[in-house]
Amino acid sequence: MSTNVEKPNVLMLGSGILQAYGGMSWNTYLESIADDKSLLQDEEFKKCPYPLQAIILTSDRINEKLKNKKKALLDPQVTSDGYEFYRMILQSGFDHILTTNYTYELEAASLGEEKISKYRIKNMQVRTQEKAEMRYMLHTYYQVNYGGKENRIWHIHGEHRKPQSIVLGHYYYGNLLYMIKDEISKIDNNRWGKNQHIQRGASWLDAFLFGNIYCLGFGFGVSEFDLWWLLNRKAREKGNVGKFYFYEPQATKYDPKYTLFKSLKNCYGERLVEMIDFNYAIEGGNSYPAFYHNALMDIQKKIM
Repeated sequence: MSTNVEKPNVLMLGSGILQAYGGMSWNTYLESIADDKSLLQDEEFKKCPYPLQAIILTSDRINEKLKNKKKALLDPQVTSDGYEFYRMILQSGFDHILTTNYTYELEAASLGEEKISKYRIKNMQVRTQEKAEMRYMLHTYYQVNYGGKENRIWHIHGEHRKPQSIVLGHYYYGNLLYMIKDEISKIDNNRWGKNQHIQRGASWLDAFLFGNIYCLGFGFGVSEFDLWWLLNRKAREKGNVGKFYFYEPQATKYDPKYTLFKSLKNCYGERLVEMIDFNYAIEGGNSYPAFYHNALMDIQKKIM
């Protein structure tokens, strides 16, 4: 990668913000698609990696279950404070927003409403290919304008409007990783135009590999092997790639991901990942919304 290519600023969002503002938790999500809800209380089952929990609970019929639940899962469900926070994100000036969420809080926030029809979602969609992607949406994003800022929102693990696009379970993760490796073999510097405008044929992988990534509300669990592979691939990129900033409240116990983060270095021998917790622990009345607000303020200073 050429060193004179300006690095895009990329926000990576997970379900943590959704849950902090009254949205559906992972357990509630699993309960909504489970054949046997009693398994959710089983201590051994809880030790199973999250993507595999969905496989077990649906007897490996995830797509069928999600198709039947599509209408109920389409509408975002967060508090009014949550929508205000999402609007703050949209006004921050990110070149790209990558989200692992299947839901549409950001899109709904841009429209100033709490419900969003599948038709309005479809109409705001922008495609960089002639044919819409139904699975493994590497090239498909939503063009969202709010407060004078242009946002490109990529649902990197699929979305509820297209249940067949949702990536859950090792089979689907493996297929996605195969697609990722194939796509990366085509990436070159010509993908980026002035002001980080995505060129025809580019994907969210360009933004992940070359950009400064600010990860917020996504735990980056070790079971997310497609994203761990990508983070390792970013570290191996030759040239001045962007950094990866990981925001999470202070950990109270050992987590292997922190050791993994520390082991990753770019081609210059510098640490790829900067972990930021503000020495903020979720205890004694401290809240996730307050942490996320402080984190977003810190990110905005970095991207100015």
